Amino acid sequence: MTTIMKPGKAEEEYFAKQEIDKKKKLAHEIKERLQVQEREKLKLIHHMHCSKCGLDLQSVTFQGFVIEKCFSCGAIVLDQNEFEKLAGTESGFISSIVGLFK
Repeated sequence: MTTIMKPGKAEEEYFAKQEIDKKKKLAHEIKERLQVQEREKLKLIHHMHCSKCGLDLQSVTFQGFVIEKCFSCGAIVLDQNEFEKLAGTESGFISSIVGLFK
């Protein structure tokens, strides 16, 4: 006659914890995926739109740089490091503004 051994309490707790850990990991992965999707969605909605008035930005060349300008409200959008490059190494007011963003 064969006897079937039931799992002990410690073993049941171990497997229950394993299952919970798997579910937590899956939930975390889903959350991250949704965050990435939300960022992409926002990027599509806001790309080349003015952050002040929401109308379209237009690319213009200024001092050798392509910058974005809103001809509705006058806002100018600079990409990363463009402000520093446009300001150059001059001392004074512009350098102090550049220092605020470093």
